[in-house]
Formats: sequence, structure tokens, C-alpha cells
Amino acid sequence: MEEQSVNKSEELASRFGEAIARLDGDESLLREMAAITAADLPEVIDETDQALQVGDSEQAASGLHKLKGMLSTFETGGVTVEVHEMLEMARRDGVVEAKRSFDRHRSELNDLVAEITAIAAK
Repeated sequence: MEEQSVNKSEELASRFGEAIARLDGDESLLREMAAITAADLPEVIDETDQALQVGDSEQAASGLHKLKGMLSTFETGGVTVEVHEMLEMARRDGVVEAKRSFDRHRSELNDLVAEITAIAAK
């Protein structure tokens, strides 16, 4: 059983080492944050997607800002950078561009959400 715990810890450190470092090595805090974030992410993603679909740049920017904040706890590169770019697009009233980018990166976003949810379940 202890070996499984070590393997999970190594796996977590491998994927989210930078996040753990920002939390002074506190993996349990990362898990707690993941549980909170995983519970809220689906609603934030859906609200953001809806705002983008109807062309509401203000609501889209608000949702993208929340999403960026939630994701950046775990990852500062990858899709989090793309969400930041979408946020800037929405703020410039480029909601159509932001929607295209959101759709294009949805798979990456879903993958990160799944990883965050998995952390919460450990």
C-alpha cells in the first residue's frame, strides 16, 4: 500500500511539480485545491461557452478570467496560456476569435480538467 502512495506522489510531482513547488511542496494542499476547483470548473466552462456562443464579450471575459485563475493554480503553460489569449481577445471585443480558440482548445481544456479531477480523487 505504501508503494502505491509513493507512486501516486511521484506521478503527481511529475505532472504538477511546478504547482507543488509554488505550494512549498504541500501535495495535500494541491489535492484540496483540486477538489474545490474540480467542483466549480464545469459550471465556469459552461457559462463561458454560453457567453462566447451568444457573443457577450463582457460575460465571456469574466468567465475566461475565472477559468484562467482556476487553471493557473495547476498549470501556467499549455492550455492556460491559450485561455489567457482568449481572455485578451474577448476584452478587445474579439469574441468571435475567442470562441474559435475556445472550440479549438476544448480537448486540451477537458484533459486538464480531467487531471485536476483525478488529483482531487486521490
